[in-house]
Amino acid sequence: KETTVKLDGNDKYEGMGIDVIHELSLMNGFNYTFREQEDGSSGNPDNVTGKWTGMIGKVISGEADLAIADITITRERESDVDFTMPYMNLGISILYKNPQKSPSLFSFMSPFSTSVWQSVLAAYVGVSLLMYVIARISPKEWTNPYPCIDESELEELENQFSLNNSFWFVTGSIMQQGSELAPISASTRMLASVWWFFILIIVSSYTANLA
Repeated sequence: KETTVKLDGNDKYEGMGIDVIHELSLMNGFNYTFREQEDGSSGNPDNVTGKWTGMIGKVISGEADLAIADITITRERESDVDFTMPYMNLGISILYKNPQKSPSLFSFMSPFSTSVWQSVLAAYVGVSLLMYVIARISPKEWTNPYPCIDESELEELENQFSLNNSFWFVTGSIMQQGSELAPISASTRMLASVWWFFILIIVSSYTANLA
């Protein structure tokens, strides 16, 4: 303990371990005296005699009731003494330079795995074809291109969702761009809403993984 006054006995020591012992003594009503380990060793078994040295040796021999220090818990030590639950965890780490990967032509595809990209491509083609088929079936998607002419006089109504336009509409959704095409019937609107929600999730996930 740093002070200008000369201290003796237990007053010389301070720290977390010291505070823990002090609180335990108040709770359980025992007295204690701190003693420093002469060589500062936590303790290791002697290769010849097999006896423990250091603080662990003092505890095993009964010279000390317990040891307070940053003692590393090993299997060998646990076989001869009991440890409290660790209140400080330290580990040995190896530092190395993070390798710098040179950017490749397809680095923009790295946020998703190959299987995810294949699934997105399959969904793109499938939804485009489905939009084309549903628009052809739905009567509301067939409109009069000439409002001034009565429909009964027209030979054929017009459907805005041709095969090319269906792919263009789905592509615009992926690119987060608007389109002059707008579904009219409930079925095509429902399909478009499901596709837009799917694209919202995909774009959000892509952006998050790319950051």
